[in-house]
Amino acid sequence: MSREQAKSIKPFISVILFMCFMFTFAFVKMENRRMGYSFMKLAHQEKLMRNKQREKSIQLARMTGPERLQLVATQKLPLKKADASQIIQMTGDGMAIVQ
Repeated sequence: MSREQAKSIKPFISVILFMCFMFTFAFVKMENRRMGYSFMKLAHQEKLMRNKQREKSIQLARMTGPERLQLVATQKLPLKKADASQIIQMTGDGMAIVQ
């Protein structure tokens, strides 16, 4: 290739390099935006899951509360509330106090 041919090709090469740079820059910007949207979507899902977990723990606390257990035991099961004469306190050595 002669010097004259190289001089005539240099502008085309510089334009092609500039276009490649611009396409790369646009691609990087688009990827950055896409990753931002993905991050926002995941953050929203995490918030929903935390709320659901909080609701489930509140529901569990309600279901295992003493009032709820007593209600289920007396209404759905054949259990009755203990009288004072039926309560026996136990220790590691055996019976402590019979009331």
